[in-house]
Amino acid sequence: MISSTVPLGTYCLAAAAFGLTSHLTYWIRGHRVRHATWTFLCHLAALFILGWKLTKAQGSLKNGLLATAAIFFCYLGSLFTSITVYRVFFHRLARFPGPFAAKVTKLYGIYAARNSQVNDHHTSLMRQYGDFVRIAPNELMVMAPEALFKVQGMTSKCSKKNTGIFDILHSQGDRMIVALLDKDEHIARRKIWNQALDTKLLPQYEPKIRQEVMLWLDTLSKIDGPIDVTHYMMLLSFDLTGAVGYSADYQTIKTGKENRTLHLLEASFKPFGKLGFLAWPVQIALELGFAKEQKEFEELSVRTVNKRVAEDSEDRLDILKYFLQDFKNKQTSFRSMNSLYTESQAILIGATDSTSGTMAWILFYLVKHPTVQAQLLKEIEPVFGKTTPGEFADADLRGLPFLQAVIDETLRLQPPAGNGSARMTPPEGIEIAGTHIPGEVSVWVPIRAQQRDGRFFVYPDDFIPERWTTRPELVLERRAYAPFNTGRWSCVGKQLSLVIMRMVIAHTLWHFEPSFAPGEDGNDIALKRQDLIIARPGKLELKFTPRKRAI
Repeated sequence: MISSTVPLGTYCLAAAAFGLTSHLTYWIRGHRVRHATWTFLCHLAALFILGWKLTKAQGSLKNGLLATAAIFFCYLGSLFTSITVYRVFFHRLARFPGPFAAKVTKLYGIYAARNSQVNDHHTSLMRQYGDFVRIAPNELMVMAPEALFKVQGMTSKCSKKNTGIFDILHSQGDRMIVALLDKDEHIARRKIWNQALDTKLLPQYEPKIRQEVMLWLDTLSKIDGPIDVTHYMMLLSFDLTGAVGYSADYQTIKTGKENRTLHLLEASFKPFGKLGFLAWPVQIALELGFAKEQKEFEELSVRTVNKRVAEDSEDRLDILKYFLQDFKNKQTSFRSMNSLYTESQAILIGATDSTSGTMAWILFYLVKHPTVQAQLLKEIEPVFGKTTPGEFADADLRGLPFLQAVIDETLRLQPPAGNGSARMTPPEGIEIAGTHIPGEVSVWVPIRAQQRDGRFFVYPDDFIPERWTTRPELVLERRAYAPFNTGRWSCVGKQLSLVIMRMVIAHTLWHFEPSFAPGEDGNDIALKRQDLIIARPGKLELKFTPRKRAI
């Protein structure tokens, strides 16, 4: 009950006490992302009710609003003062170095991602503060050869739970494989993915891949002038993913324009690039209906799966075929149609951006290093038409060491996942490189920074494919290389991505000679790179000149 006879100072003092108490009894426990919307609405309701009561008690709107502001300021001031003091001096990560602002608030992530290149910012922090850097109040970035295996390896006790980003990656009432928090549930779902992407079964997808690659070559032959390779690789990867994933025929590579599905797919990543993996604003936007494009993307995935289910037949060779088989079984990982809807999004998200970006970077490095391009062309020449007349077959490309070295070196310099994602340490904590990391802490292993560290790779910033073939002395620490992650959370589509990259690069290089377009210096692909959930290269204008052997 609010009375006009009680001094405003008394209410302010009570508000300050409540702010301190709420921190010590509630906020200090952390992991509130999933409750973000409820918390936001409760504070909004409290502010409204307080303003209404005080306006009645004070007798005027102006005095009521001023009193409300004063009381709320005391509450927030006390709350944030307590939070700041605790995080700086008493938090379990207080002894680890890092920017002061990062120790105080996770909003520092917005500053780190101000240019949408948060991975570069984190890399600079590692160079400034060392191998253990506090990048947020309860987050630690650790760089050491064994770190990835300790944090994400098969025997690691660390989990994705309460790390923020994975807590909100769900739709249609279910979670895609990358966001499954329960270990047993993840193992069951991963088993179905492994069946669909088994290396012995990959050749069944090759006709679909070949068809899209031929359409890409046909498109190139009809274009007179330079093209934005980053854009076209996105279109090609999207078409390939749709064809292999659920027998969709998007043909965006033919039109040269993204369709609505691809637009929505790209739009779903942007908030994370701008917010530096700050999850709670995204959670609020999703639950309050502000993320309209994300909702539309989910609805499109529902229609896509329903269309595929309606056309279901045994001769449909795609990834969704295996999901449907599991769905029809008695003991199933796909418990409902919602599981299928959500996982269909994972097919697009997991393959489109990561594969397209890598292929754009490969073409960049081949143009930047003509001797590498010539050597690769020489290696692929003997296997052209060996298995399939007039074309390359992956069975022949798979055994070419220099082609694989070009891919590996590109992935070392430009890993699609950037600096990776966080894992929560078990209650007892873990030890990495002789340093104890407390329990209930989010730990990041900066893959991009690690793969560019001179302690692990000689000439770390130089593109030298030979380090994976004839110059192994340039690799000082093999464990530091993990572009596809490791352990149970490793990229399930790795082998399919490699097949696609080998087929696209070999066919493109065989039929066309890529070169920088007039006025293109190759700088924008790096300078305008965007670090979203997946690192996306900037614009790259290349010209493709038909080789004399091209038909």
